[in-house]
Amino acid sequence: MDKKLDTSLYFKQGSADKIYIVSLINIETDSWVVQYSYGRRGKPLQSGSKTPKPLDYLSALTIYDKLVRSKEAKGYIQNNGVNSVKVDPLAGERTGWLPQLLNPIKEKDLIEVFAKFAPNLYVQQKHDGERRGIIFKENKIIPANRKGLRTEINENIKAELVHLHSISSWLGVFDTEDMSNHVVLFDYIPTHLTNTFKFYDRAIELNAINLEIKTQGLEYIQVDIPIHIDSYADLLAFIEKHRQLGSEGIVIRDGLGIYTPGRPNSGGPALKLKFVKSATVIVDSIHPTKRSIAMSVLTTKGEWINIGNCTIPPNHKLPWPQDLVEVEYLYAYRGGSLYQPVYKGRRTDLTYHAAIESQLEYKN
Repeated sequence: MDKKLDTSLYFKQGSADKIYIVSLINIETDSWVVQYSYGRRGKPLQSGSKTPKPLDYLSALTIYDKLVRSKEAKGYIQNNGVNSVKVDPLAGERTGWLPQLLNPIKEKDLIEVFAKFAPNLYVQQKHDGERRGIIFKENKIIPANRKGLRTEINENIKAELVHLHSISSWLGVFDTEDMSNHVVLFDYIPTHLTNTFKFYDRAIELNAINLEIKTQGLEYIQVDIPIHIDSYADLLAFIEKHRQLGSEGIVIRDGLGIYTPGRPNSGGPALKLKFVKSATVIVDSIHPTKRSIAMSVLTTKGEWINIGNCTIPPNHKLPWPQDLVEVEYLYAYRGGSLYQPVYKGRRTDLTYHAAIESQLEYKN
């Protein structure tokens, strides 16, 4: 176990350019303190402590993580120098872009959705990454996270985006899923047509973008080409194909739909059908000897309830207590646990309010 753990965070927006450093320090056997430093970048920092007296490791770690998450909720970005991502000094600034969010449907809703969207119904695969808007302006590209804040992106991906920008005339937002080592581009909204460009027109643009990417031999940018569906039988066949491929689900789009930021109260021009259920949960604790976490969700009464344990696969780093993580599962037992949970990774783009009990689908 490390004797000291540091998390550096930064926030830049307008004239604000701040850093915040949180430290978990082992001062003697199982005695830990949480200290912090903060101030304007390049200036002397002020310091303080969150632990008036030393605590055991898990108690101190809980305070440490809570402080880090509270700063992230306010727009601070971690700077840990991992995953081939360089720090963008402008990260954390608002970009003006917000993603179009999809309401979920169940298979029993398919006939109604088909009747509503046909004959302009399009389908795409649903990708299990982190939402990323890539904004192409006249002389620069700006990656944005789900909250619309400027963020970092893998250097290999960024280099190819810069190249695509330099040889093309596309200006607007590429809506993508960041899969860590590549991005999947599934929508494009031109700057001058944001409020009028229907999805069937955007589908045509996606085909042109895909052709250019193939011509240029780019490896880290992929395009999910929308497929036009003519019949209900074709829709069911597409669903079954992607179920057999092990996809997370599919997206069903109205070809006449306009890109509207946020999530509609119900319905909308883009809907998601997931083959497996997923939930955002909070990590209660880490098992002392196994790669396993205890999970909780928040009830409408503001209480955290335990929903069982989940194994962390070897290809994932262990999360920290109080982290938000995503898990897939078959169903949930009311008053019990998730059945066959599968760990998918940390969620750094959401707040604690995402870990709500109402997202769970209980078995009757």
